[in-house]
Amino acid sequence: MKPQALAPDLTPTQIHRTVAAMERHGGGFCRNLAHTWYVADPGNKLKIQSTFAEDLAKYGPGTYFYNTLDN
Repeated sequence: MKPQALAPDLTPTQIHRTVAAMERHGGGFCRNLAHTWYVADPGNKLKIQSTFAEDLAKYGPGTYFYNTLDN
């Protein structure tokens, strides 16, 4: 089963939580990608979102990683 891409209609809060989940639970690449997201300008954030959509989706709303951020 192919992972879904990150939904384009996520709120800024949902995107922030997704990146936070990636930073907390991801491997080395995903943690560094999260750090890159935090320093990226809006244009580069769009590039990250489109290029790494499957990686972002693994940490997005409805996933275990996203749901455990409050723990």
